[in-house]
Amino acid sequence: MAKKIEEYYVPWVKGIPMYISEHIEKAWRNPALHRMMSNENPNAPSQKVLEAMLKYSKMANRYPDQGLVVRTKIAEINKLDGPQNVMLGNGSSEVYDNVFRMFIAPGDEVIQHTPCFGIYGLRGKLLGATMVNVPMVYKDKYLHYDPDSILKGCDTEDQDHCGRQSEQPHRQLHGCQTFCHHCRNGNSLCNRRSICGILRSGDVAGCADQKI
Repeated sequence: MAKKIEEYYVPWVKGIPMYISEHIEKAWRNPALHRMMSNENPNAPSQKVLEAMLKYSKMANRYPDQGLVVRTKIAEINKLDGPQNVMLGNGSSEVYDNVFRMFIAPGDEVIQHTPCFGIYGLRGKLLGATMVNVPMVYKDKYLHYDPDSILKGCDTEDQDHCGRQSEQPHRQLHGCQTFCHHCRNGNSLCNRRSICGILRSGDVAGCADQKI
């Protein structure tokens, strides 16, 4: 009797459901809804963009280049060393997926604030990680990061491990106040090369009292 393809999956992949964005499907079924649920640009492509798309779509039978021209321009605008400091992705989720693949190993823990885009948890599990959810705090009609609860989400017997794993650069751990709180308290979060790279390139770099 032939086996089902699922029986050949690595153990940590078994049981992970397919990622389906029901809110996207609902929005397309009812165009009258105001789309405020995803990382989208509310403005339609400009005429210049449409002309460029038409021009290069006629070359779609060829492999594209490595995006050196546009990456170089983005690097110049952001005062970076060069295109090697710029990553392009098919949406931000692809960029995060690449970051996850570089830093997460089976058995790692990834702490994320919730609510959160469901796809990040699925991609963490796909790499064999355990997702530790830390709820954000609703105050003054806003959701706030909760750095203290990040530490509480770590095992006290394995603090350094959790500190090391919590440095995985995902969407929920990128605010200046969040990182500086850990730095001021001497947590090992900022003592690793991976997070230092994020600090130097992200919005935390402008925080005067943060130490690496």
